[in-house]
Amino acid sequence: AFIAAIIAAASTIAALVPPSITAVVYGAIGNVSIAGLFMAGVVPGLMIGFGLMVYCYFFGPIGKTRPRAPFREVWALQLELVEQRVISAAPSSFLHIERKAISTAFHFRRAPELETALRKALENLPDGLRLREGRMVLEVLPDARGGKDLALTALVNQVRAKALFVMGDDATDVAMFRAALAFGAKGTHVLLAGVSGGAETPPEIAELADVMLGSTEEALEALETLARALGV
Repeated sequence: AFIAAIIAAASTIAALVPPSITAVVYGAIGNVSIAGLFMAGVVPGLMIGFGLMVYCYFFGPIGKTRPRAPFREVWALQLELVEQRVISAAPSSFLHIERKAISTAFHFRRAPELETALRKALENLPDGLRLREGRMVLEVLPDARGGKDLALTALVNQVRAKALFVMGDDATDVAMFRAALAFGAKGTHVLLAGVSGGAETPPEIAELADVMLGSTEEALEALETLARALGV
């Protein structure tokens, strides 16, 4: 109602300010200077417009606008719908769902028979979501530029690291390794350690890594050795 009243009141300005059809018709019929009518209507038209703006500023429905949902809530709703679709297609998959901050991962490491059903259920995702394949996992996340390479770059730039020890074992870590090598080309000391997971580990990990660790146990031992050397 308030907006309708403002529109109705503002419609009167069209008859005052140039080029006003009303002034043209009146001047032609009454033999009055149209230019003079235009000049006479400018000041009243501006006053009416300014008065309406002031009225809206002080008496308008402030605070009655509909709040916009945060992006995280929008993505959470979309991801929940995807989860329901997957669970409907493969009921036992709910045991292997990992909910993250802005993504959902569907693991099939311990249940390889779920892979076909998961892939079929995730074929057509809602707009704004994309599928990323990892090591025996399918992850649904917002369709935006991101990844471990950008995370590593932001972290290194923030702390101004002089040396990097980067460890990875799946396809999502390949870009991170390349980002670390880019810092190495600029003078940062970089050591890349790949963790072997058998056939699941992409060949790029072994090609880029300075050293390959045979298992997660060896990876843990390497981290403990590094921590002791640094006195952590």
